[in-house]
Amino acid sequence: FRIELGEIESALITLPEIREAAVILRPDHANDPQLVAYLIPTGAAIDTSDLRRELRKLLPEHMVPAVFVTLTSWPLSPNGKLDRKALPAPPTAPDSTTPLSVASAAETLLHTHWTDLLGHSNFGPEDNFFDLGGHSLHLGRLHAQLQSGGHADLTLVELFQYPTIRTLAQRLEGATAAPVPNSSGAEKTPSRRGSLSQQRARRREARDRS
Repeated sequence: FRIELGEIESALITLPEIREAAVILRPDHANDPQLVAYLIPTGAAIDTSDLRRELRKLLPEHMVPAVFVTLTSWPLSPNGKLDRKALPAPPTAPDSTTPLSVASAAETLLHTHWTDLLGHSNFGPEDNFFDLGGHSLHLGRLHAQLQSGGHADLTLVELFQYPTIRTLAQRLEGATAAPVPNSSGAEKTPSRRGSLSQQRARRREARDRS
């Protein structure tokens, strides 16, 4: 999936609670790149759950940052510009101290895979994979693992549609599981609207033809 860092930054600063934003790709615990958004808020503390919900109205799922880090000011280079290499590493999530409550073997299997991909086990069967820091590269690995484990009919798009352990386990077991809607009522599949830059290009083409 194509990722435009500038497009993510532009979407972030359209939100009233964000004054400035910088987005970079950082390696996670498995050296996969993950999207990390650094934010300077306009005032009060930022609710990251609300922030993700608003971003999903503007961006496809794979372009919503995995982690949000709030700063009071930017680290600057000697010439006064943002020093992206000096942006701090995001905090790591602690392991859960409570046992996972699972209802089936499929949920246990998925919990094992998620723990390996995310590098922690601080989640339950109803938690959203993307809210926990998961991203599209993780899904590619999960898709390959599940296909090699006997679920050859599972598509990558379905991993976007079923982003919780509970709903995905129901899909693997052949039960009827409704795709999890996002805040705008659409399924959590990669956006079909195209990127903002693609939309602008289509509008320019339409003007040229007219």
